Amino acid sequence: MGEINMQHFGLLLPLLLLGQLVFAGGEAVQVAEAVNNKQLMPQFGQQLDIAGAYHIQTLAVSQLLADRQPDGFKAGLTSTAGQKKFSVEHPVAGVLLAESQLAAAGEQGYVVQAGDYSKLMLELEIGFRLKEAITRPISDVATLKTMVETIHPVIEMPDLGFQQMEWLLATDIIANNVVARNYIVGAGVAGQSTDINTLSVKLYRDEQLLLEGLGSDAMGDQWRALGWLINQTLASGWTIEPGQILITGALGRMVPGKPGKYSARFSELGSIEWDVVAPQH
Repeated sequence: MGEINMQHFGLLLPLLLLGQLVFAGGEAVQVAEAVNNKQLMPQFGQQLDIAGAYHIQTLAVSQLLADRQPDGFKAGLTSTAGQKKFSVEHPVAGVLLAESQLAAAGEQGYVVQAGDYSKLMLELEIGFRLKEAITRPISDVATLKTMVETIHPVIEMPDLGFQQMEWLLATDIIANNVVARNYIVGAGVAGQSTDINTLSVKLYRDEQLLLEGLGSDAMGDQWRALGWLINQTLASGWTIEPGQILITGALGRMVPGKPGKYSARFSELGSIEWDVVAPQH
């Protein structure tokens, strides 16, 4: 009594694993369809753990990429407050989809169509491009610094459109690719030419100050945040290639992308300006 029939268990185990894969595949299809159709994103409840959420993310992103290379990778929940809100002890990571960088619209500059998002949000971030491909985890900051080609000001435009925001969990955020949609990249500077942790940022809408932040808002240290993002990205099965952009999380806070004229000022990294246009009815 109490013994497990290992022969029966050996037959059952593949069926259990197959069931998990089918579950993840079905959830990944929901995520991909929500992105493609610009719909509210699905939520999966308490039954999903962190590992399962990253598995769904990887399957969904693979569908969305359709054999293309990612533009890069992103970190989220890099502030203590954000982690506390979602009851996690670490940031979360996602993938910047192929061709998701926003291009300037001629003389109009950068134009963001709010109607293309369920719930457009805006974040000021710092981005990094590397000199070489990375296939192994990074263990020290000194080595990491030598790998950085350029540092950039970045505006990220995540879509926080979930069906039930009051029930939103960290696992939902991860499974839905950390709500990555579009981003703008400003001109870069040489990798070690500025102290990115003391960098000050300000965001204005219609010349009214919305937020202020510092480079150190991401995990207390941009280099720590970048190293964490690289290692988590590798753990999820991706290789990081030269030219891809790595963005390390919001400086200050995330704000709603209301219609207006925006200016983001990144002190020595320069400024980025863009318009958010209201949906057409």
